[in-house]
Amino acid sequence: QYPPRRLDQSKTMTQPVQKRMEELYQQMSKSQQKDRSIFFMYPPKPLPEKSVNRHELDSWKDPAVYGVWIDGKRVKNSTLKDRNPKEFNQMFFSRLTPRAVKNDKFHYQVDLMTTDYYKKYREEAIANRHNSMIVFHLKS
Repeated sequence: QYPPRRLDQSKTMTQPVQKRMEELYQQMSKSQQKDRSIFFMYPPKPLPEKSVNRHELDSWKDPAVYGVWIDGKRVKNSTLKDRNPKEFNQMFFSRLTPRAVKNDKFHYQVDLMTTDYYKKYREEAIANRHNSMIVFHLKS
């Protein structure tokens, strides 16, 4: 048997139809919901503020170990030497899978958000917190 495929219909469905489907789904019992091949995903809460210190910025300069993104854009690791840690309000650190390491040539990804970028990200995340995405599971 093939695994279920995910199909995002929220891009082709009108907002009123999506809202009505969600209302109907919420009226179903938990066992009825479990037997259905549809569910609603909500965006996660915004990431909390997280400060960065000079030692961390300096440790991420090695491009063989770290890939660095600032405000969603890849930057050269060497640019960190000219940056002030107080510029950043959020940092997300992740380890790459072995396959990604092979392709990208570094082991960890560091995503930094400047204060202004973080503020905009947080405002958008809060504004969109009730926007669900409908996911159908279709069996092949």
